Amino acid sequence: MAYSINPNLPRARAFALKLLINEGQSLQVVANRCGVHRSTIYRWKQK
Repeated sequence: MAYSINPNLPRARAFALKLLINEGQSLQVVANRCGVHRSTIYRWKQK
């Protein structure tokens, strides 16, 4: 896993998963909105 020193990353993950799970948006839509690749959203969901 890549190392990151971004202090906002946990908040970004929580926001992305909220969009994905609670609002039922697709992986691609959430990835575009958060500015990350869709495989990143998929990995975050797996955790």
